[in-house]
Amino acid sequence: MQGNGWHRTLWDSMTMLGIRRVAGATYHRIFLRGLENQPRIFCNSYPKSGTHLLKNMVSALPKLHSHNRGAYWNCVSRSRVDTRKSSALPAVVKKLSECLGGEVYQGHVEATPEISDCLQTHDFKTLFIYRDPRDVVVSLLYWWGQHTETDTWPYRYFRKLQSKDERLSFLIQGWPEKPKLAGFPEQIQFPDIANRFALYRPWLSEPSCLSVRFEDLRNLETRDLTCRRIVSHVLGDSQDMPIDSMVDRMIAGGAWNRSQTFRNGTGGEWRKLFKTDHIETFKHHAGQLLMELEYETDMDW
Repeated sequence: MQGNGWHRTLWDSMTMLGIRRVAGATYHRIFLRGLENQPRIFCNSYPKSGTHLLKNMVSALPKLHSHNRGAYWNCVSRSRVDTRKSSALPAVVKKLSECLGGEVYQGHVEATPEISDCLQTHDFKTLFIYRDPRDVVVSLLYWWGQHTETDTWPYRYFRKLQSKDERLSFLIQGWPEKPKLAGFPEQIQFPDIANRFALYRPWLSEPSCLSVRFEDLRNLETRDLTCRRIVSHVLGDSQDMPIDSMVDRMIAGGAWNRSQTFRNGTGGEWRKLFKTDHIETFKHHAGQLLMELEYETDMDW
C-alpha cells in the first residue's frame, strides 16, 4: 500500500480490527458448537432497565453463553442524525436469526409482529425486563451525561441543554413541539416516557415472553423466586443441576462488577432528583403508567 506513515497506521488498525472481528465470530461459533440443542435466549428490555444484569444472570446458567451480541430496534436507534445508519427492521430480524443455540442475546426491541414471529420461528426463550419509569429517566440522565452515545437527535438535543433539570424534563416529556434550540428538526420520534414505554408494552402480555421487574432481581426478598421463574422459563425440564445451584449461579452472575453499564442499581433514586415541577410533569405524562405497572396505587406520591 502506498502512502505516508499515517495512512499505514490507519490501514494497520483497520486490518487488525477486521481480524479481531473475524476471529471473535469464529471463536464464539466454535465455543457454541455442540450446543445446537440448547435454547436461544433473548434478554429484551426497555432501555436503562437492567439489560446487562438480566443477561449476566441468565448467561451464568449451565450451557448458556453470551458473546455480547444483540439486536436494537427502538425510537432512539431510528433517530440517528445520519439516517443511513438508522436501524432497519429487516436488519434487526436478520440479526436475531443469527443467534446460535446456547447463546444469550441482549437488546432493546420494541414489539412488532415481525419481531415476535422471528422469535417464535427460531424457538427463542424471550425475557423482558422493565423498571420504575422514574428511575429509568434518572439512569438515562446519568448515562447520556457521562458517555458518548450513538449520534442521534435526542442525544444531541439532550447534550445541548444547559442544566440537569432541563435534561430531566426533556427525558420525561420527550421531543418538544417546537425545539427552542437552533439547528434541530421539528419532528423527531422521541415521545414522552409513557409513549416510549408503550412501544414495548405488548411484551408484558406476550404468552411466549416472561416479564420480570428489575427491582425483583435486586430485592433479596424476591430475587430467589424471580430467578426460579427465569430458570423454569428458559430451561423447562432440561435442568442439569439442582435448581438451588442454578439460582446461586445466577446470583453470582448478577454481581455489580460483572456489568459494563452498572452505576448504582438501587431503586427510588428519582426522589433525590425530582423537583416539584418534575413530579407534576411526570404525573401528567406517565402517572397512569405507574399505576398500571403497579409502582403506585394512585397519584398521591
